[in-house]
Amino acid sequence: MEKIEDSTYRFKITQVQQSESGSNIEVKALDTAHDDGSFVTQIQVQKGALEEGDMMEVQCSIEAQNIPGYFFSMSWLRNNMVVAQIDHNGVQIVDDTDIKREKDGELRTVKKSKRVFVLTIQPVRVEDQGTYQCKAVQVEELETGSITERKSQLSHEETVHISTKGHTL
Repeated sequence: MEKIEDSTYRFKITQVQQSESGSNIEVKALDTAHDDGSFVTQIQVQKGALEEGDMMEVQCSIEAQNIPGYFFSMSWLRNNMVVAQIDHNGVQIVDDTDIKREKDGELRTVKKSKRVFVLTIQPVRVEDQGTYQCKAVQVEELETGSITERKSQLSHEETVHISTKGHTL
């Protein structure tokens, strides 16, 4: 993607294929560099039925290019409330209501790379069900050594259902 003016971009389509039925055209963008420092926040939640006691992983990832000097922090939200956060250095921050679960090892976050973050809850409880989102915050370290927030972005929503042992939804 090439920025031409403040609100005008040129998008280069690198591959176009016609569908088997011949009526639709499928567009695949193979080179989508974010030259303006923008990024995309993704969420991935394991699919399938979860019961109390199971393990749940919520992976948040960031697609970004051409943003040297920038780092990211990540927050996991359940029903629009922060469950856990991990700062740009990989330090976990947990909501007051989940501090005991963190101390007991039931709730943990991991920064797997500069752009991949994972929240693990084990054992899950019925109250862990709800609508999850990831919130990425782009931060920059200034020459003075201080950190400043630049942009933030929410992922799409993923709904998680958890049933009690022996019962299905």
